[in-house]
Amino acid sequence: MRGLGAWILALLLVLGAATPALASQEGNHRSDGRQEGNHRSDGKVGVVLVSDKVPAVTAGDTVWIALTWRAEGVEARNFRVVAARARGVDVSYPANTGTYSSLMGDDTLSDGEMDFTSLRLSVPYDAPRRAEIELEVTYEVDGRTVRGVMVGKSRRPRDEVKLKIRVQRYSGADVAQVDLDPQAVVAGAGGWVDIAYTGYAPRVDDFRVVVTDAAGLALEYPQGSYTSLVHDAVLEDGETDVARVYVDTSGVAPGDYVLTVEATWSKAGSPGSLVGSVPVTVTTP
Repeated sequence: MRGLGAWILALLLVLGAATPALASQEGNHRSDGRQEGNHRSDGKVGVVLVSDKVPAVTAGDTVWIALTWRAEGVEARNFRVVAARARGVDVSYPANTGTYSSLMGDDTLSDGEMDFTSLRLSVPYDAPRRAEIELEVTYEVDGRTVRGVMVGKSRRPRDEVKLKIRVQRYSGADVAQVDLDPQAVVAGAGGWVDIAYTGYAPRVDDFRVVVTDAAGLALEYPQGSYTSLVHDAVLEDGETDVARVYVDTSGVAPGDYVLTVEATWSKAGSPGSLVGSVPVTVTTP
């Protein structure tokens, strides 16, 4: 009997030690009637945000950021990320989900799988030096809704994920004119002449171009008194677009001409301008 009693006592100790791990997987009941995952600090079970560090953004810019997630010990279905609150930036989501962001592959994160979600940040020119976003993360495990994730290597449990984003200021030229080879227009006829620009500032609006010295050539503008960019009147950083003017060469002698052009724009309500030149060759018919 003494040996049987010792065996029963050992069995009870083993079962008692297993109980907390089982509870951590089944979750806690919330006051609203739903079950919520109880993410342990040891990172045994749940979804992990690999890192809550995001790159700095530039005031005036619009960028996409990606957050990487990994499932550990669960099959996380219907995975969703929503920006509950944002300060200093405006948040939007991919077009195919609309009101939230989900995973790149699908909306399920299987045990051991890594995938990412994307958020589109629009940063106004007057954004504070530090922007913040609080994310609500939800997914389903075995039909129950789980809120919150673990974060980073430490597996810190978080009901909401707070992202702190450094906002930097751009300094430098807003726009540059792109040098093009001399453009040819046949004498006695006419043709379109391109004026190309590249954006350096995060964004400039209401972009317009006028020819201040036509070198004796007759001109026509698409917008009547000016021309704008072909794509739209906005020029963003890294974008190159062209404005066009029509040159009428009726009665014009063949030869080389130089147009003086001025581009103007608005950046965060402040005006900007750039003067340049465009070589035009009028050729013999």
